Amino acid sequence: MKLIRLLASMAMLAVLVACSGGGGSPGATNNSTTTTTGGSGTSGTTTTVVSTETAAVSDLVITLDKTQVNNNVATEIELTAQAVSSDRNAIKGASGTVQVQDISGGSAASGGPFVTDADGKFKAKISTGSSKVNRAVTVKVTVNGLERSTVFNLVGTTLQTTLIPGAPAPGATATIEVTALDASNAGIANEVVTLNGFPSVTGVSKATNNQGKATFIFTAPSAPGVYSLETTGLGVTSNKSFEIVSTTGGGQPPAAVGPIVSKSLSANPTVIGVNVAGSTANRAQLRALFLTTGNVPVQNVRVRFDIIPGASGAVLGGGETISTGTSLVLSDNSGAAFSDYISGTRSSPNNGVAVRACFDLVDFPSTSCPNAVTTTFTVAAKPLSLTLGDNNELQKADNNTTYIKQFVLIVSDSAGQPVPNAQVSFSVDIYKYGKGVFGIGYPGDSAIVITLVDGTTQTLSIRTNPRDNGVDDVLPGRNVWCINEDVNRNGNIDGTEDRNNNGRLEPRGADIVISSDSPGNRTDSNGVLLIKVRYPQNVATWLAYSVKATALAEGSEGTVVKTYRTNFVQGDQVNGSFLVAPYGSDFSCTSPP
Repeated sequence: MKLIRLLASMAMLAVLVACSGGGGSPGATNNSTTTTTGGSGTSGTTTTVVSTETAAVSDLVITLDKTQVNNNVATEIELTAQAVSSDRNAIKGASGTVQVQDISGGSAASGGPFVTDADGKFKAKISTGSSKVNRAVTVKVTVNGLERSTVFNLVGTTLQTTLIPGAPAPGATATIEVTALDASNAGIANEVVTLNGFPSVTGVSKATNNQGKATFIFTAPSAPGVYSLETTGLGVTSNKSFEIVSTTGGGQPPAAVGPIVSKSLSANPTVIGVNVAGSTANRAQLRALFLTTGNVPVQNVRVRFDIIPGASGAVLGGGETISTGTSLVLSDNSGAAFSDYISGTRSSPNNGVAVRACFDLVDFPSTSCPNAVTTTFTVAAKPLSLTLGDNNELQKADNNTTYIKQFVLIVSDSAGQPVPNAQVSFSVDIYKYGKGVFGIGYPGDSAIVITLVDGTTQTLSIRTNPRDNGVDDVLPGRNVWCINEDVNRNGNIDGTEDRNNNGRLEPRGADIVISSDSPGNRTDSNGVLLIKVRYPQNVATWLAYSVKATALAEGSEGTVVKTYRTNFVQGDQVNGSFLVAPYGSDFSCTSPP
């Protein structure tokens, strides 16, 4: 009997082993569970039940939390990759790598190798680096041998070209000044720019100096006429036309076509340091802008920049100069004319430097100033340094009706030491508002296809950071970014400001407010002040605004300005109030909401 029982037990064991199975297809993963069975009076039997094998990776879904960012500061982009099978089921435990292909060599992925989680996903951080070259960066993701790629864009750098004088005579010696600027309008140093176009300036290259400027001395063409000049560098190509004018009148640039209904002069930055004797390092860029009816830029306005001997009773002296001297410069096709104020060896009172731009539609002598627009700024002996930063977070407030974006302002002196108790003033300016259709691809700047509420689809593009250039950004059939109708920001309808003729100004000034919880708006012991920008949730993604902060301490002043776009908390794109365009869903800046 013992032998019979032994044989029976062995037979049952063989059956259990056969039922439990073994092996599997090559490369597959066996997931198993353990089950215990038994009856009354038994000790129980443990068996292994094998689950369905994991399928091969058939596709990768790659998303980026930002597909276009400004390249003026290093930024992190979060990549999410999901591995799925042929029947679109998530695959757990697949291994992957992330490779960044950046022509500048500045961008890189951190971490890795990666393993997909229960949802078939893994995340990676990509740092954009410090290069300010405009470029597209390719990210290649490989999971279990399957490759997929995606692209993000680094943008913001511009090239600004000024001819001095604005219309030189044939064969005369002239100067071309090229300024490379990043997204925050700071000069980009030690980058090569190349000129092509004029017969004597073809394939000529030069590196920018510490102010981001490259200066080319050349001989103007011998024949009067209009010449096109191409400037390339940092991933940017800029084309501008210049006139060569005969002393007998041949080739005279056409008169500017007015009337000029809006004119302004700005200085950037508004506080600069003094220069040591012989240096031109500290300077402020002067930008005169001219617009006609409908905020259309006026080209070929004749402009002469000079220093007004009146803000502090007299010019400062000490070697202060205007970079374009007494020459006339012409406004370009964006309506802007440029020069630089170069400080001397003396400091000024607060806003103690006054500069004007004299202008007219035609040439005028150096002894006259037919029309003028002015601005003031400060030359400080020991200027403050200000940094305005933010994070990628938003807060919901006011019973879930508003968003709050928080900024940090850090104030230091020229030695890099924090400045406590600095008096800070700040403001917010809405420079553009958007119309059209919300795109689920925000904040991308490439064509995307979205599904509308009625089930139809539409291809559109959303510009991430509309330019603060005084003109509308129009993307036909997709979106339009309209300049603030309140051009002079006085809250009243003046002249033709009400472009859409609805009896009010768009956007409303109260659509964005700015505040601080710090008593007296003063920096703490670390030179830090927290600032809050608050806006209703329904205007998220539809407003472009700038934050300006100015700090004053011990007679010195510093200013920083940065531009942003209203955003939303991730997840709200499902049913957020901003899905309906608050300023209208058509594509015209002259039609009411």
